[in-house]
Amino acid sequence: ALLSGASSDERIITVEDAPEIFSPAVHLEKLITRPERGDGTGGVSLVDLMNVAIQRAPHRIVLGQIVEEESRLFLKALEAGFTGSVATIHADSVVDGLWKFLDAISAHDKAPVESLVRRISRSVNLVLRMGKVEGRPCLQELSEVLPAENGQFRILPLVSFSGLQDGKRRWEILTTDSKVMNIISERGLALRVGPGLSLAQKPASGSSSDISSH
Repeated sequence: ALLSGASSDERIITVEDAPEIFSPAVHLEKLITRPERGDGTGGVSLVDLMNVAIQRAPHRIVLGQIVEEESRLFLKALEAGFTGSVATIHADSVVDGLWKFLDAISAHDKAPVESLVRRISRSVNLVLRMGKVEGRPCLQELSEVLPAENGQFRILPLVSFSGLQDGKRRWEILTTDSKVMNIISERGLALRVGPGLSLAQKPASGSSSDISSH
């Protein structure tokens, strides 16, 4: 769904263990890992493919799943200007996702934790938390990542799933005042109240949630 919003002239590279991500993009290149042969040669890892993707300089890189060292290269890609890139990570919350991203990077990077928190906060703009409702995927929360403070992540929840009404899914806009919301509005794509989207009774105005490490 996110990739369908990319411009048709953008070059997109997907990096996966198995071909699961599909996009209507015209300029799409799919990179898939390959297991080693019986003699331990010929394997192609996510790390190998991330290096290749960065070298080919696409407009966006889509990493199927962050697990190990590929996390370090994904952050490197974001810092190198591959904005609009997307990756997924298994976590229980937005907070947990950011810390798991940091943990994966820390296992392969000797930089101080506070430095990594700052770098991630500077490079990751939005986190979408997905879950299942009645057995089907559903957006649970959309949060903006704010600049780090005192070595801690900070987020600003923007949209939250509010439940089912007459069998239909509903979401709430939690704030109309944030960097991302303002950019969206300036581009004429502001979220509009409708049958499935309402404005919270007391929307936040630039407030934030502080996140502490576990």
